[in-house]
Amino acid sequence: MAKKIEYNSILTEREFTDSDRFKRARKAREICDACGRIIGSVSDNGVYDLFGNGIADADKTETVIDADGNNVRKVEYSSEKRTFVLKGEDLYESVGREKYIGRIVRRQRNAFRIAALGMFAVILAVIIAIIALIDIRSSGESSGLIPVIDVSDASGPWSTQSVIAVFGDGHKIKPGSSGKYEFVINNTNEKEIRYGFSIEPKYEGCEISEFPIKFRLRMNNVILETDAWRPVEELVFDDMVILPQTQHSFTLEWNWLFDGGSDDNDTLIGTDGGKISMVLQLTAQEK
Repeated sequence: MAKKIEYNSILTEREFTDSDRFKRARKAREICDACGRIIGSVSDNGVYDLFGNGIADADKTETVIDADGNNVRKVEYSSEKRTFVLKGEDLYESVGREKYIGRIVRRQRNAFRIAALGMFAVILAVIIAIIALIDIRSSGESSGLIPVIDVSDASGPWSTQSVIAVFGDGHKIKPGSSGKYEFVINNTNEKEIRYGFSIEPKYEGCEISEFPIKFRLRMNNVILETDAWRPVEELVFDDMVILPQTQHSFTLEWNWLFDGGSDDNDTLIGTDGGKISMVLQLTAQEK
């Protein structure tokens, strides 16, 4: 059964219904958002909506150097209502700042070129947003909340941090990189607490398939369950018990293997580095 094509109307003012047909503008290439939904098309001359109507015209083209020292083509588009910038294959809308919109779709890829990018040019900027989700509820007859646990790292309590540097402050990672992030859980309660731990990676707010980085988790320097590197969807622990009035150290080890997933995915993530977020989910319940 063919996968249903999905669309995003972020570039289209008129309602685009299931009965409408996407039209790629002449000499233009499709653009998809981070979730793979088609949002329109773009060419050297303009940006177009789902109906193939122009919404902004190109008015400046130049070659610029990106953050990694590579030459990329930059095209600026504008209309009375909206302004866009195409950098390489990434489209941004200028709304006081550059907001990521989507990227040009490549229907065919050269396998050797992808492998070369995966080995040498893929860099993931480390803008990692981590949120501690604490849901502590009593398992007894009383369903009230019990005291919130304390989680901290070298920079202080998680509760005071909006971004936690799992990969290091200002550091960039790429295939072959590895490292670790240490934190402490302190059970200040008078009862044993059962903790759950998992990681959910996101790309522009959408789920990521074949996330290239693998993990291991240590508790008091002992690897939990297995010393094998595990994909993010398998790094799930839901029965870690901590005694009352005790604290335990945890080390999240990470490793981006050279063969750590899909070459296409490694290339996409590396090229668009900086749009990755990780939600660190930590739950706790009275034992």
